[in-house]
Amino acid sequence: MKTIIFHILRTFRFVLVNGAKFLSALLTFGAVVAPFTDQAPPVTIIFSWALMALFLGAFSWYYDSLLRKLEPKRTRNQEWS
Repeated sequence: MKTIIFHILRTFRFVLVNGAKFLSALLTFGAVVAPFTDQAPPVTIIFSWALMALFLGAFSWYYDSLLRKLEPKRTRNQEWS
């Protein structure tokens, strides 16, 4: 089961990790720039953007660690029989 989960997660790694990094950068930029605009959003919105950026950055970092933990052990064909 662990091997199946590993291969499914690895299949979608490019989309999930790069998407999380892009959204994290976009939300960080928005949280930094928004207070200086003419129609600044409420402070709670800005903090929620920053918090979401932090969570997405942590997710993109942890995803590779999770893949390393789920990676199947390399075995030779002789060990299977």
